[in-house]
Amino acid sequence: MGPSIFKQLLINYQHETLLFWSKMNSIPIYEQNIESIILKNDGFYIFKNDNVFVEALIQNTKNKNANIFIVLSSTQKTDSPHLSIHEIRKCRDLFPGLIINITTPSLYDYENKSIINCDDDKKENSRTKTICDTILKISQHLNINTNKIFIYGSSVAGFLAIRISSIIDGSTAIVINPQINIRSYIQSQNNNLLHNFFEKNSKDLLKEEIDVTIGIKATKHTKIVYAQNILEQKNFQEQYIHFCNETSTPYLGGFDPSLRFKTILYSSTNDNFLDNDQIMLDLINTAIDLSSSHISTDSHSLKPSLRRHDYNAHSSYTGDKNYNAFSKSFYICDKKTQLTSVSKHDYISIELGNEHAFYGSKNLRFNSTSHFEKKVIIVGICIDVNSPSSNENEIAKNLLKCWEKSKQTFEEYLFSLGGSYIIIVYDAEIYIYPDACGTFSVAYSKFSEKFAVGSHPRLVAEIINKTLSKFQKYWTAHKSFSSGGYYYPGNLTEFEDCLQLTPNTFISSKQFRIPSRFYPIRKIEQQDINTALERISEIIDAQVINITSRFKVNISLSGGLDSRVTLAAFNGYIDKVKFFTYRIRSNPILKQDFEIASELAKKLNLNHHAFDIKYGDTIPEYIYNELNGISPGNYAGADLTWAYTNYFDRDSIHIRSNLMEIIRGYHLKNPANKINAYTPKKISSLFRGGTRDEFIGIFDQYLRDIQFHKISGKGYHYSDMFYWEHRMGVFVSNVLRRERPIMDTVMLFNNHELLTLGLSLSIEERKNADIVWKFMEKKYPAVLDVPFSSNGVPFSSIRHKTYQ
Repeated sequence: MGPSIFKQLLINYQHETLLFWSKMNSIPIYEQNIESIILKNDGFYIFKNDNVFVEALIQNTKNKNANIFIVLSSTQKTDSPHLSIHEIRKCRDLFPGLIINITTPSLYDYENKSIINCDDDKKENSRTKTICDTILKISQHLNINTNKIFIYGSSVAGFLAIRISSIIDGSTAIVINPQINIRSYIQSQNNNLLHNFFEKNSKDLLKEEIDVTIGIKATKHTKIVYAQNILEQKNFQEQYIHFCNETSTPYLGGFDPSLRFKTILYSSTNDNFLDNDQIMLDLINTAIDLSSSHISTDSHSLKPSLRRHDYNAHSSYTGDKNYNAFSKSFYICDKKTQLTSVSKHDYISIELGNEHAFYGSKNLRFNSTSHFEKKVIIVGICIDVNSPSSNENEIAKNLLKCWEKSKQTFEEYLFSLGGSYIIIVYDAEIYIYPDACGTFSVAYSKFSEKFAVGSHPRLVAEIINKTLSKFQKYWTAHKSFSSGGYYYPGNLTEFEDCLQLTPNTFISSKQFRIPSRFYPIRKIEQQDINTALERISEIIDAQVINITSRFKVNISLSGGLDSRVTLAAFNGYIDKVKFFTYRIRSNPILKQDFEIASELAKKLNLNHHAFDIKYGDTIPEYIYNELNGISPGNYAGADLTWAYTNYFDRDSIHIRSNLMEIIRGYHLKNPANKINAYTPKKISSLFRGGTRDEFIGIFDQYLRDIQFHKISGKGYHYSDMFYWEHRMGVFVSNVLRRERPIMDTVMLFNNHELLTLGLSLSIEERKNADIVWKFMEKKYPAVLDVPFSSNGVPFSSIRHKTYQ
């Protein structure tokens, strides 16, 4: 150890300060040589080994034959580097065994270093080594094996905890948000930090001195319980991801192949971990169980690896790269019914009582759980934004528990879910709930005696023996059919007596299939934009963490605002994403998108693929036939369907950038829509100006069906809710239904809480998209360096001036 560093240690731990602290807290002091340790009573111990001192507050000395918990505390205070009485008591209550608290100055305090091995390579004595020797001497004195030694630390102390556990092979480290690689620690101060820590040039440093994963991979018996707060994004990206890659541990939490290292994700705004009783108790109990668990001998040696886990009970793509319209479909009907478009042999069934059953195709993602006669099925991708490490099986169990408490508890839990999914509940009757924006389309029969639900209207029609409706023939031939997207007015579908379930409503078999509204449930209150932004960022971050941990990710990139927001959301995970843009023949808007996206990809070094569809490109006839099976008479997107089919992996997912338009007051930009009062005629005009009068009756029935009147008095503008539930809930869900056989699709704004927060802003803030701009500036300012475009017109900023 260099003399200057030793001098600073002596200054930091001067005897007068210790005596004062001990007297103030009525704690006795004992001084012992490391070679002759005898624990007398609880108190403050100073262990000496030549010129190196280790100070430790030791508690629970009467409990000498259980476990040893080394509680490492990092402090930025040089005048009082010891625990408060509150912290002393918390440690005594939390840790079930002998407690040895060692306090070390923080890395922030560059003048007083004590955590890393500060000696040069010619000397053996160091504080780290002395701490390890002290721990082993105490364990020998008490006749306690190393597998009963637990080292706890967070942040900087977490670095030391892992380092000590790699030296004491067989011990278990319990760490919360630890530093893993010191080179990633506060980049602006990195050189100064390394200079103060080591008396040799940084280029000569050993890797194990600055990256604790090197040491732990060399051990055979050391175990680690690693908890990471998902709200600590910098630490998550620079430290946690590095640890997972080096140890082949799944990002979403779980074990490495050797079953020695376990990662756990949590969410908390409380930085004082000792006050977080539930988190601490869970970690301690997990560590105790892990310390005595079996180590896998079949695993390969630890090496960097990107591990993606899908957690789906039913989902493994079995086909080739042909397009099959019903490859990811489901239906619910009585057990005796046979369909013509699909065969039950290609479906997995789950009984829903004595009469009905759920049938999910073999390539469909779905999970189920049950308790006595009650069942919950999740179809699709479901993410709990408050617990991003949870998979669909765990979410299904939580949903069932909530349902058993009350329907209200169940529905409020739905508001914390994202992804693209359908929830099916069986409890004497069958209940169907869509996701926030109905992105996973559901068709149902309203007028038939048979209860029938399906992912495709055609499947429902076959169950109830119906054919194409007369309106389908009229509408697909109408001049306004393609104006603003190929979809149907109200809740109509292509088939007679088959309706589409729209967002914020559910159906049940006992209510004659009449939808019931479950959102909104309370009056919306205006929010401060910065408060809303903070929570919206958390919700989006949670989904990004979940998605990048489980799937191969494709993001469609345009020149517009919405996809730029999605790009910003994935900052820190860009290397895990494949971006793509398409240009179709001479379409001027897509041409502008193509050029701007290409510039973005070049500037930000994105992995970017361009689909350039030209005149004369051939599309196989079977693609048209399959699309006709989904939506008769609607061949929109055939060229893209064929291009995607040939390019994308079936186990990948697509992140689209729709839905955020909901919070931007799409219809409110027209002054004619400002007054918050509507009629069926007004609603019909929002769908298509050219069909306003002839579709009044359709929208009148639609508003009745979905109980639209129940939004009144809750502070929501009717035009926002209509845009949410119809434009997004009907149009977008039909686009996704066409794309799903190729890859599942998710949108980050598909969450009730997020949309509620967005709609809680002032009208001017929403029309100006203020929160969207703030989000990009916060998450990834570089995305603003490339101009945007809106409908083919380029802008440097949509809110300000034309880009020249």
